[in-house]
Amino acid sequence: MTKEIERLYRRFRKDSPFMLVGKNAQLALDSAKTLLAFQELESAGLARIISESDESPDASFYDTWEHLSERSKEELKQKYYDDCVGVIGQYRQSEDDEWEDLDSIWGCSGYTDPCSPFENCYVIDIMDATVERAKTDISNVAILI
Repeated sequence: MTKEIERLYRRFRKDSPFMLVGKNAQLALDSAKTLLAFQELESAGLARIISESDESPDASFYDTWEHLSERSKEELKQKYYDDCVGVIGQYRQSEDDEWEDLDSIWGCSGYTDPCSPFENCYVIDIMDATVERAKTDISNVAILI
């Protein structure tokens, strides 16, 4: 294990976005490796994670919360609508190419940084999809080695 993977592993263990009891250590190690590979692609200008406003968020799940008053539900919905974004993983084969959307998650709300893999557990999956795409692109395989 390299020092960088160990550092990222420890950070994932400390700031764990995972919620699978008994699996967090393996998830942290896998995530550290994915993040390091993604950062190499990002440094080469071939990958990025961006967020965009979610233009059609669905807060209807608040309607099922019977323990809340209608006023509280409406306040929570408004807060959700005001804050809701999508997080998108993008990849390109070279700096001359257009960005290609690979994976995304929508309906993200309540995050300080929705693009952080240490805060939003879906981001590491988006990064993993990006790394896997780069592995299929023979010209960028050297970056991942």
